[in-house]
Amino acid sequence: SRLERLGALFEDQLCEYPYALRVYAKLLEIRWKKYGKMHIAVSNSLYRIANTLQKYGKYNRALDFYERAVEVDLKLESVTKVVAPDAYNNMAIVFRKLGKLNRAIDMHAKSLEMKKTALKEEDQGEEEGMDLSFAYSYHNMANTLQKKGRLDESLKLYEQSLAIKLKHFGAEHPSISNTYHAMGSLKQEQGALAEALMLYQQALEIKTKCFGNDHFSCAKTYNNMGIVLEEQAVFDQALEWYQLSLNIKRKYLGETNSSVADTYNNMAIVSRKQGDIDGALELYQKALKIDILTLGDDHTSVADIRHNMAVLLRCKQETSSEEQELLGSSQRRLLEDALDLETKSLHINHESLGEDHVTIAKTVQNMAMINHRLGNLGEATAQFQRSMAIRRKLGHISTADCEMIDDLTAMDALMKDFATCLEIKLKNLGSEYPRVGGKKFVSLSKAGRG
Repeated sequence: SRLERLGALFEDQLCEYPYALRVYAKLLEIRWKKYGKMHIAVSNSLYRIANTLQKYGKYNRALDFYERAVEVDLKLESVTKVVAPDAYNNMAIVFRKLGKLNRAIDMHAKSLEMKKTALKEEDQGEEEGMDLSFAYSYHNMANTLQKKGRLDESLKLYEQSLAIKLKHFGAEHPSISNTYHAMGSLKQEQGALAEALMLYQQALEIKTKCFGNDHFSCAKTYNNMGIVLEEQAVFDQALEWYQLSLNIKRKYLGETNSSVADTYNNMAIVSRKQGDIDGALELYQKALKIDILTLGDDHTSVADIRHNMAVLLRCKQETSSEEQELLGSSQRRLLEDALDLETKSLHINHESLGEDHVTIAKTVQNMAMINHRLGNLGEATAQFQRSMAIRRKLGHISTADCEMIDDLTAMDALMKDFATCLEIKLKNLGSEYPRVGGKKFVSLSKAGRG
């Protein structure tokens, strides 16, 4: 219908979500009057509204409309369900954004099961009947598995999604750019920064060709290119990309949106690395305020920001005390505040990510550093051992992860970790390289897909 096309224009092309919602609401009202509340056209309208709310960052309202769309679809007499499989897929996206990763995986599984059942009923093999809805499901499930730290499984699903999309669209469709972007974020997590940057550039080239360089879809790619440049220590250029991303997000989403908070968080990380601790703290506080308002106090993004603030407060204490043996009351208070932030962060991430996740390792390592400065050497040693055990299980221990071991005194307990660290340092730095002194390093949590 004309209204549906107008709503899609506002939603998909112009990213003017309030206007799209008004159009879809009017269309829903017309369909209620024409068909009653139990009709496939009504289910479609509810689904369209839910999609727009999700893109606009109104996650709980989006879930409500998805559930209503599914309820109508499941009560209809037709055997093949039109709306429910895609609605379950998109509910999974919302649960992922709310930090409820296990719920998200359940929704993905429901969606794929319904789609595969429909193929069997149509007497088609999976390879033959793989339509675009499978590509979107694979892409979105890959996103969730990536968030869970299951990177190998995630990459396989991205590749399956990309193969289907290339077959249907060719190489220069916006949906192809989304998969390149997602694969870039995965490569970035694996530390393959050159590959990540190449994939982001491929994504950006398609997006700017299709929509121009200030389209909403470009914002998250600008953001992630900023992260890569930051990790390569090209700080000024990283901030330029972040600022481009932030300008676009504010234009389309306003100031109080979790995606805006993601970019503030990333800008804060760069400010800290440039030595502007007070500027970084101000940006973290902006991000934290937005995320608590929009996502709630127990969300993983809130946990990430608290972790980053804890790292910052520890660094601020180390700078202000200049590594003195005795802590003053103000320095001790900074460390205790940092430890409180990390304790809250750890609790949230345990619930969402489980025990053996790199985010848990980062948090526990920073807690070890804080406890070491506070003189709690037993706790510091136990926490460092726990961090190393997680990293060993995941198969990734970096030189920076090992720096703290030289300061811990319970050497009998740490002999295994000491040997591992010595091997890594010799391999990466050589036998003549001096120990990196002074400030200790712990990884910060970046908002890579915002």
